[in-house]
Amino acid sequence: MAQNALEADLWEQYNELGGIQDAERPGGTGNKAYTRALSVLDKDIPQYIHDNADDEQSHANFINAYLEAAGADPINLDKFRTLPSSEATGARQIGRLTNLMELTVDTSWWTRYRSDFEEPRSR
Repeated sequence: MAQNALEADLWEQYNELGGIQDAERPGGTGNKAYTRALSVLDKDIPQYIHDNADDEQSHANFINAYLEAAGADPINLDKFRTLPSSEATGARQIGRLTNLMELTVDTSWWTRYRSDFEEPRSR
């Protein structure tokens, strides 16, 4: 699940800057210069970015729904959204799990929840 949340965070940032801006993926106002530059490479990239952002969030939502249906708590990494947003036009200024400007990822969640031994499972 953590991987899905990280991928959703990355793609949402890409979408804020270069994806198609619509009500399906709210957030960001787009960065026209960035989108134009991407479109030189491939005119369909804004749609691709938009669709990937939507897909990755859908994956994270699905896994959480499955966990809840199985009686487990959903995963919420919001307290780890400590990295700054891009300062580019169109980026929402919110805490991030990933940082596109430095390609860094806050992995402190891994060491906080990792254990060197397996906990006994109840039956």
